[in-house]
Amino acid sequence: LRRQEELAEVQGEVDEVDSKILKVEQKFQKQQDKLAAERREIEEDEAKFEEQREGLLSEQEVIRDRIEGERQRKQGLADASKMAAESSVKAKAQVEEEEAAARRTVELRSELSELRAEESEASLQTDSLRAKVESSALDLEGRREALRSSLARAEEARATISEAEERLPKLEQEKKAAVAKKNFKDAAKFSSEAKALEEGKREAEGTLEELEGTVVDCEARVAEAEREAEDLGSELEAAEKEGRKLQDRHLRITIDMVTRAMEAAAASENFDDAASLQNELEVAQELKRDIEASLAEEDAEA
Repeated sequence: LRRQEELAEVQGEVDEVDSKILKVEQKFQKQQDKLAAERREIEEDEAKFEEQREGLLSEQEVIRDRIEGERQRKQGLADASKMAAESSVKAKAQVEEEEAAARRTVELRSELSELRAEESEASLQTDSLRAKVESSALDLEGRREALRSSLARAEEARATISEAEERLPKLEQEKKAAVAKKNFKDAAKFSSEAKALEEGKREAEGTLEELEGTVVDCEARVAEAEREAEDLGSELEAAEKEGRKLQDRHLRITIDMVTRAMEAAAASENFDDAASLQNELEVAQELKRDIEASLAEEDAEA
């Protein structure tokens, strides 16, 4: 009986302990359940956080893409703006260059127009001087021919006088001899011949005296014509030299204008026109070199 009581007591203690253990287990279970609930909440929170993080990362990537796109857009705008600015500068420079070229062309045409007027005036002056030189040459030749004619007549007169002076004494002797021989027929012939010689001598002396003044006058006129011809020749040379200078200026302007036209044709890839203009340019340059060489030679001789 006592043993049963002890067992019952022990059983009671065991039951009490089991009750306590059950309470503890229940309490632990509650805690476990609470922890599990908390874990689930944490896991749910973690899932939500992960979802939010992925969403944020996705949004961040989108934002980065937008930022990069905006950066590229701004860079594109900046590049476009820079290119537009550079293009504007180039366009402005080209416009200024074209305006300068247009102004230069107008200046060259104006200068060429004035030069043509000068060339026309110089050509008229040169032609006038050539006509004067030709007329002077004809006048000089006429005066020289008059001088030669007067000199020839004077020489002829001197020859007549000389022949008479040589022949008259002989005729006088022959006449005296004929008279002495009473050959009056021959004496009359010799007397008549002597009279003719005397008359011819007197005429020749008169002609010679007259021609002396004429020869002096002709020589003076020839000398005057020679001086005039020399002066006109010098004026003509100066006028022709001035004409070559004007032609040299004309060629300089022509070369400038042809060069500009050739470069413009080449720039627009119109190579046929450029080649044709190049040929014209080479001809003009060669002619200009010849004129410059001629002018330099004239200056050296001067």
